[in-house]
Amino acid sequence: MTDETFITEATSPYESPNSKKFHDAAERALDHHFKPPTEPHPKRETGLEPCRSSAKSQAMTALSRMADGVRLMVEGTLDHIEVKSAAAKP
Repeated sequence: MTDETFITEATSPYESPNSKKFHDAAERALDHHFKPPTEPHPKRETGLEPCRSSAKSQAMTALSRMADGVRLMVEGTLDHIEVKSAAAKP
């Protein structure tokens, strides 16, 4: 093996007009993706908190309707039992 030293010259990104445009575009892209924002974004409401009250009211309405249905079924069953017991008595 031979020990060869390669000498590279420093090249400027501004050697040609196209390289300056390329450099500017690269800087803009890097700034866009990696530079921290100068002003913070407004905080968004996330999660279920904004929907919580409407979800509660819908759940309460559903439970109320279910309880009404159960009450009607129980009353109907009791009426049916009363009618059978009245018919069975001579």
